[in-house]
Amino acid sequence: MLAHFVLSLDEKPLLCAYTPCKFFLVKREYLKKLSKSEFKDSYEECFPNIYFADSVPSSLNNLMTDFDLIKEEIVEHLFRLDSFSERFLTMRRSGKSNKDMALAFKEDSGIDCSPQSNRRDVEVLEREYQNEIEHRMEKVCCELHTKFQTYGRQRQKQDRIYFSAGKDGIKEGRVIVIHIGRHIKNGKL
Repeated sequence: MLAHFVLSLDEKPLLCAYTPCKFFLVKREYLKKLSKSEFKDSYEECFPNIYFADSVPSSLNNLMTDFDLIKEEIVEHLFRLDSFSERFLTMRRSGKSNKDMALAFKEDSGIDCSPQSNRRDVEVLEREYQNEIEHRMEKVCCELHTKFQTYGRQRQKQDRIYFSAGKDGIKEGRVIVIHIGRHIKNGKL
């Protein structure tokens, strides 16, 4: 087997990808270095197991924490959601609740996750998507959310990622993310 060598005269570290897994890892590392507008143009292609709703780019404008201070954490949360997507599907197929899925995700990733506690706010987190298996529109509640760390930040201004665990027939079973920004309050994102 011959080895391949690359000569680079650039002093910056060279990121190379030899497998699809490594390819997405390199893309995510690159994503952490982008400005907010560049990030908005690039994040979708970095997480193949996540469907991002059209509302996500504008929600990034509503972060309570400065984007440059939180973007690495955003990428980490999305990476963990992307990696856990098959397990979400398996849990949904076996009838697990959102609370059970949030707990399993938290135990696996170390990222705080829960369903929406205020039931009055759930309606704003609902979206309709075509279920390709059942050939009908279906309401999907994206009440699960990850919570960003509060270290050095005001706890009451904690940003979140709102999502729904994947479901067979809807967006190829991918996790659906509808919001990356401030947490829901009084029925408003």
